[in-house]
Amino acid sequence: MQNISTRDRALYDKVLKMAPQGTIPTLATLREEAVLVNNNGVYTFEFNEQRAGVRKTETLLSIKDAFVANRIGLKLLVERKTKPGSGVLLAFPCQHALVQAGAVSAQDLEAFFNGTLKVQIDQQVMMDRFSTRRFRHVPQTPGIVVAEAFTGPSQSSADDGMVNVEPNLVLRGTKKNTFTLSVPTFDGVAAAWAAVDAAFDVRVVLLLDGFIIPGGAGLNS
Repeated sequence: MQNISTRDRALYDKVLKMAPQGTIPTLATLREEAVLVNNNGVYTFEFNEQRAGVRKTETLLSIKDAFVANRIGLKLLVERKTKPGSGVLLAFPCQHALVQAGAVSAQDLEAFFNGTLKVQIDQQVMMDRFSTRRFRHVPQTPGIVVAEAFTGPSQSSADDGMVNVEPNLVLRGTKKNTFTLSVPTFDGVAAAWAAVDAAFDVRVVLLLDGFIIPGGAGLNS
């Protein structure tokens, strides 16, 4: 494979040895989204393709395949419900983008970058109390809003807020892969997380970068 990092190349060589004979692993990103609910402090992601109500912007794991994650990221997303794919993934709570959804508070949404992430693959806990502060990334130049369209930060990239995973996480489509995001809830006051304008959603997005192994769900390593 060309135009990939040294770290990705090393993982590719490892994954190629894991793959069933004649199978070629491919670079991929898994993506799952959850709509924010005010004062709901727990969000669960399983990357299960058989889940009901999969959005057009989500990429989940087939029951037949395996996925080896090299990086993980947590983002916020403001998007008009009727325009899937039109929202910009945010690595920090940007008020310029949030204003589209009504009275959503960027300060309140900092809770999502002061929480923890737990990863459990079947019965094995792979990550626990992993600080979501590590996903927060503020680019050099903040973005602006023009009408409904958020123009992203000029110094941003796809890797902003993505964190390397060591050891790599191996997800199998036949196993239960549970990612639990826990964020602090407020005392005696409602959080302004959810969209006020019914035409919009505010979502939290979990991303995994790595390699898909087609037909690899039965792997033991």
